[in-house]
Amino acid sequence: MRPERECVSNRQCFWLLFLILCGGTVTHNLTGTAGRDAWLSVLGGALAAAALYAVTLAARKRFPGLDFFAMLRRVFGRFGGGIVTAVLLAAALLSAGVVTANFALFLRVASMPRTPPVFWCLLMLASACFLVSNGLMPAARFAGAAAPVVLVCLVLSTVLSLPQARLSELLPVLGRGVLPVVRGALASFVMPFLEGFFLIALLPFGAEEERGYKKPVFLGLLVAAAVLLPVFMRNVIVLRYPVSSFFYYPSYEATGLITAGGFFEREEVITALVFLLCDAIRVAVITLFAARALASFFPRMRYAELWCAAAALGLSLLQLGSSMNAIALLENYQYAAVPLVAAPALVIWLASFRPGARMHEKRQPKA
Repeated sequence: MRPERECVSNRQCFWLLFLILCGGTVTHNLTGTAGRDAWLSVLGGALAAAALYAVTLAARKRFPGLDFFAMLRRVFGRFGGGIVTAVLLAAALLSAGVVTANFALFLRVASMPRTPPVFWCLLMLASACFLVSNGLMPAARFAGAAAPVVLVCLVLSTVLSLPQARLSELLPVLGRGVLPVVRGALASFVMPFLEGFFLIALLPFGAEEERGYKKPVFLGLLVAAAVLLPVFMRNVIVLRYPVSSFFYYPSYEATGLITAGGFFEREEVITALVFLLCDAIRVAVITLFAARALASFFPRMRYAELWCAAAALGLSLLQLGSSMNAIALLENYQYAAVPLVAAPALVIWLASFRPGARMHEKRQPKA
């Protein structure tokens, strides 16, 4: 891969992470776990993600000039690095399959029940392969064009919901105790906040880079959390708890209740548009990470993205045997994702401090 295809500006990094995280507005129903305190769960998930991103950025910064998988071999050795890479490859394929299956399930439940789910899975994965066919740059350019649309749609749907809002639905805070909030925080951390790890792992850290991507990563996390919080609050105060807990896609149902003067209706298309644009970037970035991990084992392999997309397609179709089984698998996905991604990230960071692990390079003087 040529270096110029991997150059991602700070602004593009910000928009990429923003789209990845905003896919969580329609991904799952936190109100079923945390109830009225879903917004607290989102806040807890964002704080956990901040710790994960800080650990990953710190590890990347200690090895300037190396890509993520070369860094793993440097830290753990060839054999140990291969094991960690294989674990993260499995996590990426599982994550891509889950996101793709959730996208197909959403379209089956919400709008097109007669269309075979395999069509939507193929459409999503084909779009992902196209976006990353030349590296991260095409996806970054697409994110720069799509992200303002997503931001406007989310803000607009939230503002239009205010006439039907009842703020008293948010009270009492912690009415069900702390444990449901913690479980909801784990769910929001896994999907979508954990997926930002794959983007950080793909970002190029040159030997001359001093700050890396610290500012756009944390700014993207902050802005995405600031958008997600009112969205989940809106779902509770519009649909009313406990009715909001009965919907697996509460954002879609909440926007469907919006009316503006009797002539602007069917606003749930806003949610569908957000879901489509965000999931395209999510699957593309995760597929590219999986392809790079696979290529680290087989350097001469061609079309690694297609092989990873085919594996993700198989995993997604296995989940879509029935809607109930798919929902159950999506809800249990969190218990597999944390040990497969968060634990290796922490181990990488700790191992990077061992004597002799850090790569010392003499920097070339600037011309």
